[in-house]
Amino acid sequence: MSLATLALVGLLTLAGAAAPERAAVDHGAAVASSASPEEEYLASLPHSNSDLQTWGATYRYEFDIKQSLLKSASPRDWALATLINSMEPSLWQPDPLRARVMRHAAESAPDDPVVQWIWLANWPDATGCDAPHPCPQRAAALARIEPDNAAALMPLVNEAWIAHDVPGVDAALLRSAAATRFDDPYIDARLAWLKVFREHPPRERGVNATVLDDIVDAEVATGTSVDSAAFPEAFSEVESDFPLKALVNQLASAALTPCDATDHFQAAPGRAPSCVKLGRIMLMHSNCEWARFLGRELLRMSGLATDDDRREALAYAWQDEKAGELLNRFTKDPALRRAFVEDVERTHSDVDALQRMLGRARISLTPPTGWQPTLHGKHIGPLGESLQGQGK
Repeated sequence: MSLATLALVGLLTLAGAAAPERAAVDHGAAVASSASPEEEYLASLPHSNSDLQTWGATYRYEFDIKQSLLKSASPRDWALATLINSMEPSLWQPDPLRARVMRHAAESAPDDPVVQWIWLANWPDATGCDAPHPCPQRAAALARIEPDNAAALMPLVNEAWIAHDVPGVDAALLRSAAATRFDDPYIDARLAWLKVFREHPPRERGVNATVLDDIVDAEVATGTSVDSAAFPEAFSEVESDFPLKALVNQLASAALTPCDATDHFQAAPGRAPSCVKLGRIMLMHSNCEWARFLGRELLRMSGLATDDDRREALAYAWQDEKAGELLNRFTKDPALRRAFVEDVERTHSDVDALQRMLGRARISLTPPTGWQPTLHGKHIGPLGESLQGQGK
């Protein structure tokens, strides 16, 4: 399912009716007041009993969560609140008050990678950054906090690529290749939502489930969505997660595009070793399955993969296939699902959680001799390459 489709499905599923209108706000007066950005933003949202009664159960639930987060003393909660937008006139309509909350959260928690990730991922008009109020260090914040984490360096690759800064791309890729791990802040951001949902279970029935593109994502977000003691009805996170998903895809392109040997190595021949090393880090030292897939892609695109790389990629493909078979049982096996989510919480890694799940099912992490991955019913190579014309 594409991101655009996911966003549209989320919007349609969440509402039985259109989002309520907000009262006009004098933003100039708000800025001049002594209230905090969070208080000003909360005051701008519709609060009347008539508003609350006309909303559907999902809107009321989201408003309860958003109100609680904005009243919190935690900058992480403020940042999360900016991603709950169902009571806004439009997801994409600029809101200076929401943007001020996001920037306030980021500046109040400069060393919290989740807050900095949300600031980086949030809608462009919701960051509090513009020409009069630039944020020149926003892309570098994660790299400053976790310099040994290649995932934290991807925003620098992306920024340089967008600016057509070839030396900047190569410098950022070189730093990424020297990292020891690829721990995606997206996992901790999802776990932050899990904490929020557990602390704020719905108080009424009728909260709509949102269609998601991946059951793993759904479970990391909600954790106990099938546990009636915690959630009276199935509930998955709302469109609040869409910007985070969009950034994951954007940063994936940031790494893949300049590392495509066909298009870019001739222009930057010294880039190849960095791309290969980054691919190995993503494939072998990541906390998230999507990064393992992208690491395999980087190795394939580089044309420089070794036999050891192919063995690692083959093991990844085997684990991915077998884990997928187990994940398909989640809806009928709450214990399996709950154990997986508990492992993600303990390890902050869906890779570790999936491997532990395979271990409990007595499935080896390495494939049997002669096993090959398939795509659309046809065998493919360990790196996902086509075997057409190779006699296989």
